[in-house]
Amino acid sequence: MTGVIGAALVLVGCATFGILAIKGLNDRSKALWRMVSALDYMAAEIKHGLTPLPDILNKLFGGDNEITSEINLNERWIAAVKPLKLIENERQTLYELGMFLGRFGQEAAIERTREQLRGAFNRARDEQRAKSKLYGFMGAGLGVLIIILTV
Repeated sequence: MTGVIGAALVLVGCATFGILAIKGLNDRSKALWRMVSALDYMAAEIKHGLTPLPDILNKLFGGDNEITSEINLNERWIAAVKPLKLIENERQTLYELGMFLGRFGQEAAIERTREQLRGAFNRARDEQRAKSKLYGFMGAGLGVLIIILTV
C-alpha cells in the first residue's frame, strides 16, 4: 500500500515540475502583453499631453512616490520592470527605454520598444504553444520513469 502511495506522490511531484514550467511560459507571455498594453497607454497619454509622465508611471505601476528628476524617473522605471518574468534581452529592451523617458525622442523610443515587445510576445506565445504539452508530458513521463526504475 505504501508503495502505491509513494508511486502516486512521485508521479504528482514530477507532474508538478511540468506544470510549473508551463506556468513560467504563461507568466512570460502575460508580462509581455501587459507591457505592450502599458506602452500603448503611455504613448497615447504622452501624445495627447493629458498626463505628466510621473503620474502615468504611478498609475501603471502603483506608488505615490514623487518623481522629481529624470534620474528618479529612470530608477522608477527600472524598479517597475525588474520583477517582471521576462528573459534578459526583453528586460534589457525595457531598461533602454527608461533612459529615454522624460527626454526628447521618448515617443519614438516607446514605439520602437512596443514593436520589439510585440515581436517578443508573438515568439513567447508560439513557444508556449509548442512547449506546453511537451513540458506536461515530460513531467508525467519522468514520474512514470522513476516509478518503473524503483519498482
